[in-house]
Amino acid sequence: MTTPLKFRVTESTFELYPADVYDAKLTKIEQKQVEFNGAPNDVLEWTFTFLDGEYVGKTINDIASWPQNGLSPKSKIRLWIEGLLGRSLQGYTGEVDINKLVGKDCRINVTRGPNTKGREVNKIANILPPKGANKAAPTPAPMPVTPTQETEGELF
Repeated sequence: MTTPLKFRVTESTFELYPADVYDAKLTKIEQKQVEFNGAPNDVLEWTFTFLDGEYVGKTINDIASWPQNGLSPKSKIRLWIEGLLGRSLQGYTGEVDINKLVGKDCRINVTRGPNTKGREVNKIANILPPKGANKAAPTPAPMPVTPTQETEGELF
């Protein structure tokens, strides 16, 4: 006699949000390892909480690859940091403690597209400063291209 093998099949519980720009708060950054093309890949998973509208209180996650050679000008993590800070890192040298970004308000540009398995998922195309962040204060002078004593050290 064979033992019947039974499994429960369930639907995924994640919510697919419409593509739009949303007010949000960065609520968590977690280091994880995911498999990509059969090899382990270190990533940072960023969790944002919607601050208003019909999705208030709900969360959305996206990942960015761990920067192997620092934060190059085109790296996703660097672009997200600049969006959260509301300014460029050009000319800055030093360390960036991304944990200090947790709790910052921002706007997230949410898109939809296929994941590596072809399933439609949400993606965060970019991160913008919160509305009015640049209107309250005058535009600061651009950071110098060459590092100086003022641009070295810790960012926060």
